[in-house]
Amino acid sequence: MEELIKTLSPLGVGGVLAGLMFWFYRQDRLQCSKREERMMTVIEANARASERLAANIEHLAHALERSGTQ
Repeated sequence: MEELIKTLSPLGVGGVLAGLMFWFYRQDRLQCSKREERMMTVIEANARASERLAANIEHLAHALERSGTQ
């Protein structure tokens, strides 16, 4: 701990605070990018599910049309 204080003492309180602010900002950006990646994964999965649902609805509509004409 003493070495850490010796290392940071030339920076002063302002420098240490600026370093901490930068570190927290960096952590926030990393978490934000991870959230964005997860959101894109969910959106892509939702789009695939919607396409499959539309295809199933279309298939059922054709089946109903065929059964209604017979």
